[in-house]
Amino acid sequence: MIEANADKVEKAIREAAGQLSDEEECDVGHSA
Repeated sequence: MIEANADKVEKAIREAAGQLSDEEECDVGHSA
C-alpha cells in the first residue's frame, strides 16, 4: 500500500510540475 500511495503522490507531483512548466518553461521543468 505504501508503494502504491507513493506512486500516486509522485504522479501528482509530476502532473503539478507539468502544469507549472507549461506556465513557466524557463524556470520550472529543468530543475525537477
